Amino acid sequence: MLHDKNEVVELFYDVIHKLQKQSRDTAIRPNARKGQSRCLYMIKMAGEINQRRLAEILGIRPTSLSETIKRLEDKNMINRVPDQHDKRTYIISLTKKGDEEIEQIRKSYVSEHKEWLDCLTSEELEMFFNILEKISASI
Repeated sequence: MLHDKNEVVELFYDVIHKLQKQSRDTAIRPNARKGQSRCLYMIKMAGEINQRRLAEILGIRPTSLSETIKRLEDKNMINRVPDQHDKRTYIISLTKKGDEEIEQIRKSYVSEHKEWLDCLTSEELEMFFNILEKISASI
């Protein structure tokens, strides 16, 4: 049976939501706050990013982000320097410690969640990997 793109996207989001719920329920790294982890991950993806743009990407108010940024800066996980083009905002980048924290979080997720794929045969796993790689490259 062929499925249209809408059905596939809906199923994909259903799987994502189930994975997120399971992650919240199992609390892999209870000492790593979710908001701070998301913030670190987005900074990692961007390399360095304007604080205002980071708030937009994360979908949070700039005041909420300021609190998170302050906590991460106090933990020496990020660098924050004034934006030379807009003195009202800052450019954020990861420190070595922040980069190491992101790697630890990723390793924890992989270690704790690889059983999600136990239902796949080795051939299905290979196909799934190739499909995810293709989707990732197109984004």
